[in-house]
Amino acid sequence: MEFRDVSFKDMQLIFKWANDPLVRQNSFNQNKIGLEEHKAWLKSKLADPNCLFLIGNVNNMPIGEVRIDVEDAKAVISFMIAEEHRGKGYGSQLIKGIVESCRTIYPNIKYFIGNVKKSNIASQKSFLKAGFSERVRDINLEYYLEV
Repeated sequence: MEFRDVSFKDMQLIFKWANDPLVRQNSFNQNKIGLEEHKAWLKSKLADPNCLFLIGNVNNMPIGEVRIDVEDAKAVISFMIAEEHRGKGYGSQLIKGIVESCRTIYPNIKYFIGNVKKSNIASQKSFLKAGFSERVRDINLEYYLEV
């Protein structure tokens, strides 16, 4: 898998992925995302120095995206896989790739966190396969990796 930075040119692709029914179901905010709301959100993420936002490519084809939002020494990971590429182990590759990229860009990060709904088995497996540990947090699960 190869990684590249997300740009505003990726807006429609990420918008499509974000509104996929399974992505919405597994998200903490399950409401469909409007186009103008998505554009504003993406612009803010691209301008945020505490956000690293990458697209994973396999054979020059985008298969999903992964993002971290840095808060002090913590990096919170979010990711999604395009429908046609699910079930192929790409989730753990996206997670491992952003952790690796992060270490040089944000050397002060002490740990990575992924928050996952208990019903989202695929994301749970991805974090575990990427070497994260699991703990129950409220009604959801938290995956963490200390570095």
